Order: sequence, then C-alpha cells, then structure tokens
Amino acid sequence: MADLLLAGALVGLVAVAAILGAAEAALLRVSRPRVEVQAAEGDRRAAMLRSLLADLPKALNTVLLVVLLVQVSAATIAGILAERLFGDLGATLAAVVLTLVLFVYGEAIPKTYAVRHPEAVARTAAPLLRFLVVAVRPVVRGLVWFADLQAPGVGIASPATVTEEELLHLVSEATEAGELEETDRVLIERVLELGDRTVDEIMTPRTEVVWVPTSSTVGGALERALGSGHRRLPVCRTDLDDVIGVVRLETLAAADPETPVSDVAEELLIVPESRRVVDVLRDMQRAGRHLAVVVDEYGGTSGIVTIEDVVAEVLGRVSDEGEVLPPEVVPLAPGWWRIDAGADLDEVAEVTGLTFPEGPWRTIGGLVMGTTGRIPEEGATIELPDGATLKVTEAEPTRIVGVELRLPER
Repeated sequence: MADLLLAGALVGLVAVAAILGAAEAALLRVSRPRVEVQAAEGDRRAAMLRSLLADLPKALNTVLLVVLLVQVSAATIAGILAERLFGDLGATLAAVVLTLVLFVYGEAIPKTYAVRHPEAVARTAAPLLRFLVVAVRPVVRGLVWFADLQAPGVGIASPATVTEEELLHLVSEATEAGELEETDRVLIERVLELGDRTVDEIMTPRTEVVWVPTSSTVGGALERALGSGHRRLPVCRTDLDDVIGVVRLETLAAADPETPVSDVAEELLIVPESRRVVDVLRDMQRAGRHLAVVVDEYGGTSGIVTIEDVVAEVLGRVSDEGEVLPPEVVPLAPGWWRIDAGADLDEVAEVTGLTFPEGPWRTIGGLVMGTTGRIPEEGATIELPDGATLKVTEAEPTRIVGVELRLPER
C-alpha cells in the first residue's frame, strides 16, 4: 500500500512539473498586446495573466522555485521506491529513469505544446500561477535577498527597457493578432527606422533647392515662392554656399513689395549632413525653425531639410490598398511605378520587392547613372538583372528627375 502511495505521489509530481514547464514556456511566448486587449474587455483570466506579465521575473522565479522543489521531491521518492523494489541498484536505476521521465514528460512534451499554443496554456495556468506567486512570495523574496548578499546587484531589479527589436516583434505580433492595422505597423516601423537615419538621407539636394538672392525685393521673392510652391526659401548672397537666412511666405505677403528681401530674412539653422534626423527635429523645435540648411564637412551646402520632409518620411503616401509608400513612389498599375530619381533605393526595394545591384549609389537616379556611366536622355530604358526595366521619364542636362519602373511580366 505504501509503495502505491509513493508511486502515485511520484506521478503527481511529474504532472506538476509538466504543468509548470508548460506555463513557463507559455508566459514567454504569449502575445502581450492580445492579453492587454482581452483584459481591457473584462476577461478575468486575461487580467490575471496581465498582472503576471507585468512582473515576469517574479513569476518565473516562482515557477523555478516550485519546479526545483518538485524535482527534488520526485528524486527522493523515486530513490526510496526503487531501493525497496530493486535493492542496491535502485538508486542508480531511479536516477536514470527519473531523468528520462522528467525530460520527456516534464519538459519536452509540455513545453513544445505550450510554444505552439501559448495563449491557451497561459490562460489555463494563470490562476495556478497567481496562487503560487502569492503563496511563495516571502520565500522568493528571501532567496533573492540572499542571492544579492552573495553577488551584489543580483537581487536589484534592473530598469525595464525594451529594445527596438523587441518592440518590432511586439508590433508584428499585434498585427498578426488583428490589434494593429497593416498601415499602423508600417508607420510605427518608419518612426523606429527614423532613429537610425541621418539628415543627408532625407534632405532636398542642393540641385533641387529654390532660393532667392539678397539683391531681390520682397515682391520678387514672393513671386518666386508662389511659382515654386514652397512656403520657405533660403536667401543667399551669390549661391547656396553663402546662405544668410530664410524667408517665409507669410512674411513676404505681409511686407512692402519694394523692401529688400534681406531685411525680412530670419535667422538660419545649420546642421551637418551626418546629424541624425531625430536630433535635427529636436534642433528645429528648440530653435523654432521649420527649415535647416544641411552642410558637408567642408562647409558647403549639401541641401535643405524641412519638418515636412521628416513628416513625409514617416507618413509617406498611402496607396488605394492601404499600403504606406514613400512620397517619391507613385503606383500607376500593378507592377508599375512612377519614381522620383531622388527616391531612396532601400525604400523602393521595400515597396517593389526588387533587389537592386550594389554600388556607391543610394538613390534610383544614382543607380541609373552609375550603371550607364552617363546621364541618359528622356525615354532611355535600362534593364535590371532580374528583368525589371527602368525608363527615364524626365531628365535635365545635369541630372535625372524621374523614372518609371516596371516589373517583368510573369
């Protein structure tokens, strides 16, 4: 009778180890955004699960402690039972068999199942885990305190930080779970990507900058601004390397048309082309400026950047299907786009799914000129290695303005 009780206790301990092993794997895999939504809708189990996830180290330490107690107890019972049944060989036999049983039935099978069905397992185990966390809280705190004495800092909770990769993973999970629209996902990813980009990647290059000379009047500058469609224009003495300020359309409209434009020019914000976009945005906010002149390492003007450029990088253009596109990429038909020559190659590749030839170029126009070794005339067609074609739709003597990209017919 005693042997049957010991055997029953052993089976029960293995079952507890299996449940806790599955619960541990489920906690690490469950979708937090989905749990948040369910908890907000009044789901009690989701609310319990949310509280466990809010202090995940505590929950995992609890599981670890209970699993260790279960394994030690199981080893003790198995040793006693095996020694009664098999004599001196019992201890060795118990160690081998119990190790295999705990690995297969207490770890491998339950954790594999939990990884495949994390939400169902986590919801089922939430009440048990919540009870255990409360029940063994004093013991866990004491052990953490003792560990901190042995190795200072172990018991001190580190600041909660989320890496960019973790945040992107959460966004992807939320999209798959239906809590985020695809457009929202792309916008969030664009905001995160903005942190790694430098201002020279989004600026308007100097060849495309519209400016007014200091010799111009307010009336002439206003006419130039209205004709170009820009609200702000740099004011230069001789060329873009000698910028003295910037004028706003509102200021020009309110001033005397015969006033020299230099009299109404505002102070200029100058940033190096290596500065990160997010830092330039902060510079603009602190200075109260919406336009900055971007300079290279030699002090020459590389281009200009506006707050609108930053917003365009985040928002882009939204296609009829809801896909967020870069502002320079306009879909004309399936597999056919009109692209500004200054469009970033990585963004074009993301939209079209193409892999472009590697080289020193960063824009679609740079790719065309780099592969042909010249500035092609309007109508020129370049075939890419994968069969796609680029057609130059607009060109000037010194640069390419626009192209059309067509995917090969399947």
